[in-house]
Amino acid sequence: MGWFGGPNWHKLIETRNFEKLLAILMCTKNDAEVTEAQKALEKLRPESTRYIVDQLLDGSKVSGLGCKRLRAALLNDGKAALGLFAAPLDNGNHQLAARAARELGALGDKEAIRPLAGYLDYVENGYIQNNRSIVDQGSAQFHLAHAHLATSAASALNELGSDAGIVVLLRMMYQYRESIAGLTIEKTLMDITGQDFDIKLDVGAWHNWWLSMGRFLDEDILTNASFAQMIVRLVRRSGLHAIKAIKEDTAQVDCSFKDGRHQSVRVCRGVPLGSHPTCQVRTRVAELKDDNEDELTGYALMQNMSLKIGMFQIEESDGRRYIELAQQLVMDTLLSEELLGVMEVIAGHGDDMEEKLTGSDVF
Repeated sequence: MGWFGGPNWHKLIETRNFEKLLAILMCTKNDAEVTEAQKALEKLRPESTRYIVDQLLDGSKVSGLGCKRLRAALLNDGKAALGLFAAPLDNGNHQLAARAARELGALGDKEAIRPLAGYLDYVENGYIQNNRSIVDQGSAQFHLAHAHLATSAASALNELGSDAGIVVLLRMMYQYRESIAGLTIEKTLMDITGQDFDIKLDVGAWHNWWLSMGRFLDEDILTNASFAQMIVRLVRRSGLHAIKAIKEDTAQVDCSFKDGRHQSVRVCRGVPLGSHPTCQVRTRVAELKDDNEDELTGYALMQNMSLKIGMFQIEESDGRRYIELAQQLVMDTLLSEELLGVMEVIAGHGDDMEEKLTGSDVF
């Protein structure tokens, strides 16, 4: 027997008794009643979808089994549910936003990656500023709240197959390395990645693991190593090119070609795009003189229309003017293989253009 001798499904649908339908769905031990409740709620869409979403966001009233059944009831109306779950990410209620992030991950729709990534960017970069007048930012309570929001969004992104949250958690773990919030963040990183190091909050070990996966962090933030040293390690690990020179923010790499020609490529720190660190890959192709500037510049700049990677630009250094081929890359979504590939393309195109413009192999 079901509730009260068996629910009157027709009456529950006719009276739109969402409260009782949801109670049956979450609490009954009768599998047949679970199926009938789901069918009834399906007939009452889209209104029932909002009721289910509201119930899931009110986590205090839902058991683990109840959550599972409610989520199953949303499977065929995921698009509407996605919009309803995404809305709390922007309303300023951070506890509700954390629950919404969790539900977006559970929903399983990869379209949720975009709002979750946007919310995580806000958590990392806007949350402290926007709460400056409300919370004592030196308090452990504030740190833990901040960490909770970040780990909720990063975990949800991981459920959807995106590792975009890992780099944020690595940066925040460093930020809170002397706080209990750092341990909270590291626990989530361990759950997401399966990594576990002997020493707690070993930022260097985490960073080396991330690099071993072929990914980057803004190394000046996490360690005392310079940007250029990070590029040196990458190039040496590849075995493809030779390091020509390094400065604090620039590594100069010599790329060799089968025909015996060479092209020098500079990899340097770029201007950040918002909160995202960037790097630039650049190579010179010709020095401009009074007698060749118009001709060489006109020809090189016309080639920009056909380039898929890089752009020819005029660059001035130490009173001299050069034509350079340059490409900017966002580092926290950059694979090491991608950077090496861009370096090779820039070097190849640059060498071809240098040969066409000057017939030499100077750069």
